[in-house]
Amino acid sequence: MKKILKLIINSLIISSIFIPNINSNDFTTNNLKKHLLDNYYHNEIPIIDNKPINLSLGIAIRAFNNIDQIDGTSTLNLWLRYNWHDIYNWDPNSFGNISGISFNTDPQLENHIWTPDIYLYNTAEKPMEQLDFSKAEISYDGTMFWSRPGLLKSTCLFDLTDFPFDTQTCVLKFGSWSYDSSKINLSIDKNTIDLSNFRKHNEWDLVNYSVTKNSVKYVCCEHEYHDIEFFYTIKRKSGYYNLNIIIPTFSTATLILLTLIIPFESGERISFAVTILLSIIVFLLILSDNLPKSEDKPLLSIMIIGLVYFSLVGVVFTIIMSNFNVYIEKKKYEEINYKNNIIEYILKKFNIKDKKKQDISITHDISITHDDENEYGANAGANASASANASANASAGAGVNESINNRSNSYINIINRLNNINETINMSNNINKNIHLSYTNDTNGPNDTNDTNDTNDTNGPNDTNDPNDTNGPNGPNGPNDTNGPNEKKSNISEYQIETLLFYIENIYTLLFIISFIVYSFIIFKIV
Repeated sequence: MKKILKLIINSLIISSIFIPNINSNDFTTNNLKKHLLDNYYHNEIPIIDNKPINLSLGIAIRAFNNIDQIDGTSTLNLWLRYNWHDIYNWDPNSFGNISGISFNTDPQLENHIWTPDIYLYNTAEKPMEQLDFSKAEISYDGTMFWSRPGLLKSTCLFDLTDFPFDTQTCVLKFGSWSYDSSKINLSIDKNTIDLSNFRKHNEWDLVNYSVTKNSVKYVCCEHEYHDIEFFYTIKRKSGYYNLNIIIPTFSTATLILLTLIIPFESGERISFAVTILLSIIVFLLILSDNLPKSEDKPLLSIMIIGLVYFSLVGVVFTIIMSNFNVYIEKKKYEEINYKNNIIEYILKKFNIKDKKKQDISITHDISITHDDENEYGANAGANASASANASANASAGAGVNESINNRSNSYINIINRLNNINETINMSNNINKNIHLSYTNDTNGPNDTNDTNDTNDTNGPNDTNDPNDTNGPNGPNGPNDTNGPNEKKSNISEYQIETLLFYIENIYTLLFIISFIVYSFIIFKIV
């Protein structure tokens, strides 16, 4: 029993020692707050001796949350720091050696105090909406310190002339909205911009910063208003654009040089050149999605557009060269008299002369049309000899020896000419029809009445190859006439086309390679 009483007495002694101390601390804090808030008006600026409040501003940047060059905005994670002197002050010895105390700043909470109405002038959203109403710390001498963490979204004017190697300068402009310089004197905090907790951004580097104070007198108001501008300079990291746009685009553009190597016979030159052109345009479209719709001319856009022009020149040149090659093929194998007025005009301008003979004609006593080169090579001499023998027999029957000798010499000359023609035809490769011979110096030709029974006479009055027959197959209006009045002959030969093609292709290749190298050197020198 004595032990129980002893324990009760000890517990009463201990409680009497500690409980009053705890209640005394709480009482002291509450008394201090009550003391400070007596006769205090939360909605009025606490002016001392009719002097303006000296308010200093500073910021601590934590990170760049988002930098949007399309919308022209910058979102920062920061702490906005206020320092000013208020009417609050007390003697720490009178209040349990309390040297500092905190108050609410949110107007919706009890025991809140007056805070400066500082706004971000160049805000891109509802002003100061994402800054927290944290508690303010008050020292016994009346010094106030209020740090507000949160996000601020401001406008920023982007100059994308050097994109993606650009450097941008943005600003945060703070000032009081209601109080002019006679009530609040803004000043720059000694720490200006605190970067001790700054975290680097993946796309931008912070390279410089500065702070300035301005005094502006607006038309609406009597006194000046102070504002503080926090400038920060950021530089873009161009590695992403180098790896994903610049290098692939230039690599694709260099493939246009391969169009000079692809044979025309494959038929892939034009399609290959067009594919390269479209690929570069795709890169340009991808780039346009990352740029604002403005009048700026970004460097990267100019680079890609230059490559588009190079590819376009390659496509046009490929089409021109294909046209020349089609012309040559038609001249060789299909249509001897095929004409192209544009190519002929170019040849005349370049003054390229032919060294080979394309058109072969004999006007003395022979007219030739082409049918089959192989048949002519085998039978031309035999047919001419047979005709000579037949005509000789007919003359012998008439008893004219002198005429026989003259005819024999004439036929021998004809055979020699035919052999020369055969060699010329083999060199030019222009013969596609059979050769038919007609003799115009036969004295027993169409008017010979004594030669009507000669079955070997091919120049009789019924001869379908009679040169006087205007309706015959070889007459001036006949289907086989190559010298008729309606025929359009080309004055250009294969040699001229090939010569022009050689000049153009080599000059183009040289100029294209040199200009492309110079263009690439200038671009990479700039960047």
